[in-house]
Amino acid sequence: MARSALRNLNQVTLNDQAYASIQQAIISGELAAGQKVTERGLAESLGVSPTPVREALLRLVHDGQIERVGPRTLRVVAKPQEMLAEIDEIEVELRVLVTRFAARKASAADIAALSAMLDRVDQDVKALSAASDAGDALDERLLKRALAEIRRFHAEVELIAANDVLDRILGQAKAFNSSQRHQAVERLTQQSKESLLRRYWEHRDLLNAIRDHDEDAAAAITRRHVNSSHLDIRRTI
Repeated sequence: MARSALRNLNQVTLNDQAYASIQQAIISGELAAGQKVTERGLAESLGVSPTPVREALLRLVHDGQIERVGPRTLRVVAKPQEMLAEIDEIEVELRVLVTRFAARKASAADIAALSAMLDRVDQDVKALSAASDAGDALDERLLKRALAEIRRFHAEVELIAANDVLDRILGQAKAFNSSQRHQAVERLTQQSKESLLRRYWEHRDLLNAIRDHDEDAAAAITRRHVNSSHLDIRRTI
């Protein structure tokens, strides 16, 4: 079972953690576009008092990810499709910058960590490919494990980029239309072995560019990868 983003918090920076946890719940689709939320309900889910949740929600309202619909009720913002398409374009450019910075800054230890993540995916990808060739149903457990590891790979690239401003803006972009997009990616991957393999090898190409500190190559690979991903997703929704 996937770990809930709305888990109990026990650190001192509760305002920041509440903000990050609620935003991650929006990104993952745990809190869907149009879903109503309350300070009390979120505080209970996070295991904190309403105060840090209230502060986090004020920030999310300011970011345009949450909107107030009553004295005590808010909801996750649902953007129109035209704006979501524009946000897709913004996200592409943000991700390109992330990989440029990662290629510039990556240490030997960073590269080893990224390589280990993809190494862990290798056997799952081979098993999924073999099952597809044999006409068998894809093992959902292997698929989810491979997808989770690839998401960790992207999260690690963002950490290596080490730019707080870029990280905040990218988090806002990812939060819009996230639940539909997240579900569409899983449906698409389940249906297409070619898509799974193409996406996987693009990550290997990106790792090689980061290892070589080749910012232009990393940017080109990322732009192609994210653009094709968004195009495939729009075809499924």
